[in-house]
Amino acid sequence: SLFAPHLPHSGGAVRASGITVLIPHYKESILISEEELKQDEQKKERASLMGFLISYFHHDWSNFIARTTGNDADDARRTASAAARIAEAKGIDIEAACASYSTLQMRKWASLRQQTLYRTVAGMMKNEKALELLLRAQLPQAPDAKIAALLSVKHRCVVAMQRYGEMTPAELEDVEVLLEDFPTLQVSFIEERVNTTNGHRGRGAKQDVCYFSCLIDSTCEIDPTTGRRKPRFRVELPGHPILGDGKADNQNCAIPFTRGTVLQMIDANQEGYLEESFKLCCALREFEVGERIFGTRPAVIGFREHIFSGLGSLGEFAASSELVFGTLVQRSMAYPLYSRYHYGHPDMLSKAAMIAQGGVSKATKGLNLSEDVFTGMEAVLRGQTVVHREYYQVGKGRDMGFLSILNFFVKLSKGTARMTTTRQAHRLGVRLSLGRLLGFYYAHAGYYVGQLHWYHATYGVLSLVFLGSLCQGTGLLPTAANSVSVMANLIYGPLFGLFLASALLPLSAVLLVEQGFVAAIAHPLRLVFSGSAFYFIFQSKCVGYQLADEYAFGGAAYMATGRGLGIHRASFQLLYSTFALPTFYPGVELALFLALSPVACPTVTLRPTLWAFSMLFPFSLLFSPSIFNPHCFELHAILTDFKAWTKWISDTGNGGWLSEHRKICDKKPSTHVQAMLLPSKEMLMTIPLLLTSYEAMQPYGFSAVQLLLVMLPPAPAVGVGVASIIKYMAGLCSKTASDAETPLIFAVVVGLALAVETALFHSRFPELPVAHWITLCATRYFSLRFVTNSFVYVHQQATKLCCDNVQPFRALLEYGRQVVMGYALLADLFLGFCLQLPLFFIAFIPCISGLHLRFLFNTSSGRLEESLQQHLKGQRSMNRTLRQSSRNNSADFGSKSRSSKDGSRKVKQDPDNEKAELIKEALRDADKAMRDEKNIPASSRSERLRKKKERSGGRR
Repeated sequence: SLFAPHLPHSGGAVRASGITVLIPHYKESILISEEELKQDEQKKERASLMGFLISYFHHDWSNFIARTTGNDADDARRTASAAARIAEAKGIDIEAACASYSTLQMRKWASLRQQTLYRTVAGMMKNEKALELLLRAQLPQAPDAKIAALLSVKHRCVVAMQRYGEMTPAELEDVEVLLEDFPTLQVSFIEERVNTTNGHRGRGAKQDVCYFSCLIDSTCEIDPTTGRRKPRFRVELPGHPILGDGKADNQNCAIPFTRGTVLQMIDANQEGYLEESFKLCCALREFEVGERIFGTRPAVIGFREHIFSGLGSLGEFAASSELVFGTLVQRSMAYPLYSRYHYGHPDMLSKAAMIAQGGVSKATKGLNLSEDVFTGMEAVLRGQTVVHREYYQVGKGRDMGFLSILNFFVKLSKGTARMTTTRQAHRLGVRLSLGRLLGFYYAHAGYYVGQLHWYHATYGVLSLVFLGSLCQGTGLLPTAANSVSVMANLIYGPLFGLFLASALLPLSAVLLVEQGFVAAIAHPLRLVFSGSAFYFIFQSKCVGYQLADEYAFGGAAYMATGRGLGIHRASFQLLYSTFALPTFYPGVELALFLALSPVACPTVTLRPTLWAFSMLFPFSLLFSPSIFNPHCFELHAILTDFKAWTKWISDTGNGGWLSEHRKICDKKPSTHVQAMLLPSKEMLMTIPLLLTSYEAMQPYGFSAVQLLLVMLPPAPAVGVGVASIIKYMAGLCSKTASDAETPLIFAVVVGLALAVETALFHSRFPELPVAHWITLCATRYFSLRFVTNSFVYVHQQATKLCCDNVQPFRALLEYGRQVVMGYALLADLFLGFCLQLPLFFIAFIPCISGLHLRFLFNTSSGRLEESLQQHLKGQRSMNRTLRQSSRNNSADFGSKSRSSKDGSRKVKQDPDNEKAELIKEALRDADKAMRDEKNIPASSRSERLRKKKERSGGRR
């Protein structure tokens, strides 16, 4: 940092600009709850959150216990007084208060090692500590009151708690802990008030809902009826403030309570460091003497992030990706591409520029889902610039669970898709030069489009290999498989190598610069051996699918991801319902392409590298959710999952398979026009397969009508029709018959009909070659998918157009929907069973569960049990020490609490004008001290100007 070429001279803490740290908060954890610290005995899990934290931070835990159970007299009095305050506030005895205090201290210890609001506020308040140290060094003779007055002008930390008026009592207690530990913290929130007024000419009462942006701090009184603090300031808003997805509006409503000329945007999963806070004054000078780009000072200054969430394999994967994104990518986007538009959450913004463009972020619901990118886009459109500096950093935590990480990328993908349709993106596209335009594409939509094309390229290569094998195996094109295999061997190996290189080479480059050659080689290799290839392939497919889904259907919305340590397992039913469409169905198709190609044509030659790389893709899509799911290889967990999955399959309620199927079908008719113009892969595969089947089966006497029956088999449809008629007749005969749908019956009927039809076809053509069987089955599969998808697209619209006079057509549509339902459930039954069967057999391997735990979290069950014992032992020791200290210092607490209350009343009663006078006096003393240090006497002209300003200020 000290050798950074862009590091400006600070000019001293006295002359530094004022800064406000703005932290938006909605439902993020404030403090780790007491329930999270305990072992979950109902779920019978062997490890708890506290066990994992002690296992990872065992040295910190030992120091924490030694500090809280030591023999220091001051610490003993302080802890005893705190326990006595808890006993007085809650009306409990001293032993219960000691236990509550020790639990609170453990919650704080755990919160400082997780991604909580408490950790973020504790880190950001180190800015105030650093400024205080710098001011005391610069003004050694200044009293504490002047230093405190200067600090209140130089730094303010505002937490925008949107839900403070709706928080539960437990959350309010956590907020009080924040205000007690950080007295200068400010909390803003949105208050809703209902005013009842008389109607026009006394015609009844009228209720008007008013919204206010309010501010509280530690000096505000607590309302005994609600348990919340009374606002110190209240600003009426013109209407309902939440226009978008919430976060942007929450930030903008807190801007009136910010002070200074600079805003620092911090998320609720970050922290600060004291050594970095000493460089805060240098960073603030960037807005005054920083580098001019295109003739203007920067409006947004970006800084790097230090990722502290590398706990476990998944946390390390996410941390490595964020390390590259926060350093190399941001540096390249800022220079030479000049295409850095979004504000990262350590970034500093010019408050005047943000107010001029309408706030720190846009807030149109859905359209501005990625609200942070519009800050830089608006600034660039208004002629301002965005820069990136690396001499200052702030800690950042990333998601550490499999589902939470992927939900985060879902939000980014959908937000990017919506961003490309905004007016800001259009204006930048028509006004930027070619170089900056390409940088804008690469830094935003290009990354996500590349992930989508990577899957399309893989699917295209493997499908060509499959079609070539069928053509050569059936004798239609004798050299088709060999020609296609040559193409695949030449293309797919380098293609997959580029994919791996794009994921690992940037990380190696960053580590080479920052940590040396050994780390640049060892760290990526460790990631590879930890299964990073499986994870990044799966993530790539999910990112591409969500981007295409948003372009096709829309519906982008904010998603709460959750940032805790992913130690709890997700049920197979949840994984299947979440990833069936994005990964499971495509993974099965790719696996069948690879497995059936050599069966259809044994002479096809594929290189071992192609086999290894190509099999890695479907394996990752099918089994990555299980590989990165804790405790997935335990036998009792597998049996529990299978039971829950079968119950979900047969459930016809809101939480069952039928409800999920209806959601998918209801979304299809809302497809955008631009998506309908593109051919689907089912259509692209159906046309060549139909031609191949027709030519291959002509020697066996197949006609076009018979081929149509192969494409659309009548037996399952007839079976479903018979089942529907029987169900309808049973409903007429029985008054107690239910109208609930029975998709499981339709699936069984479809399966039996397909089995009977296959047996009859085999008896008709007993000598049919394997390649012909595979061709016919592939033709039927893709034809059915194309027809059923097309039917779902038109079903809902056709049902709306039907009136009561066309009941037969409506019944026909309902009959078609039941056939589609039977096929879909049959496919899900077969696929879900095949995905769970390998896990069942792997669970019988000795020590597989322990190896999997080591693979995911780099720890063992024995170490976790030892950590839990240390937790219980440390808690008992803390309680014993607190009880002893409370007995020895109970008399001293009363006087201290009374004096502290009197002091707080005095601070609260200090008028604002006295504070302003202290600030003026401190600034005059600082100016005099700086002149004395430089031995430069004040000129007579400047002295006259200063006296003139003082006289004019006195008259005002």
